[in-house]
Amino acid sequence: MHLNKVNLVTVEGPQVGQRLDNFLMRFFRSVPRAHIYRLIRKGQVRVDKKRCKPEYKLSEGEIVRVPPVRVSVSVVPDLSVKLREQLLKSVLHETNDCIVLNKPSGLAVHLGTGVNIGLIEGLRQVKSEWVNAELAHRLDRETSGCIIISKNNQYLRFIQDKFREHALRKEYLAVVHGDWSDDCVTVQAPLLKDKETAGQAIVRVKKDGKFAKTQFHLEKSFGYASLIKAFPKTGRTHQIRVHCQHLGHAIVGDRKYTPIDCDHRFSKVSRLFLHSRAITFPTTLQGDSKRIIAPIDRSFSDFLELLRQI
Repeated sequence: MHLNKVNLVTVEGPQVGQRLDNFLMRFFRSVPRAHIYRLIRKGQVRVDKKRCKPEYKLSEGEIVRVPPVRVSVSVVPDLSVKLREQLLKSVLHETNDCIVLNKPSGLAVHLGTGVNIGLIEGLRQVKSEWVNAELAHRLDRETSGCIIISKNNQYLRFIQDKFREHALRKEYLAVVHGDWSDDCVTVQAPLLKDKETAGQAIVRVKKDGKFAKTQFHLEKSFGYASLIKAFPKTGRTHQIRVHCQHLGHAIVGDRKYTPIDCDHRFSKVSRLFLHSRAITFPTTLQGDSKRIIAPIDRSFSDFLELLRQI
């Protein structure tokens, strides 16, 4: 394929059933995902001459118009020794179909604005058998914990169907501002993503937003901060962060969703205290479900110890 001209690609074999955005990313692995979305949104990408959304699932025989891509980023940098070691140490579980990593806070899942190599681009360089790795879902750059990586197209379609069916159980840990008084709270507040500004998406609770539901359980209150568990029942962008803000308990370290008049005693913390603690899902195409647990890192455990001592 020549990136400097229009290409017409026929969907066949393992590409059948794949999302349009993931289909394009296989051709443009060194192109920021945001740029791919922009091409789709502007109608430069067509399927059988029709506009489609990024989540559109391709059918056999359809012809995808792939436009020329002109970006300054053309080559993914070589993987550093430090990142290679970090990724290898982060592996929690691996089967023939998937890998589960304990993603460090601060590591973007893919390249983009200001990020020349992300988790997925790095992972493909670690081992030859991981060269076709794809993200099964995403975590915010600041969020740590369990993330599922697909090792083949068949499993990618399988697990993304499970996400759509809400057939996976996800569990998060978070430290939030204030005294969380209720042992168990269920939030159903629709979420709407505002237009991105400088590559940053802002999500707000709006009546005309998409349905979103999260269950919260109190683990421990420290008076001025609380440790909670969150169980998202839907998978909206920034869902847990915005639902915590909606309840008046923004997550500690959340620069985007913490109100200006919030308690400033944690204003200098260096990370977002949100961790994908565990995920239960079928780790193989045969459907054998397992619960994979990601331990919290040193920065998270040290912060909890500090809260206990204050």
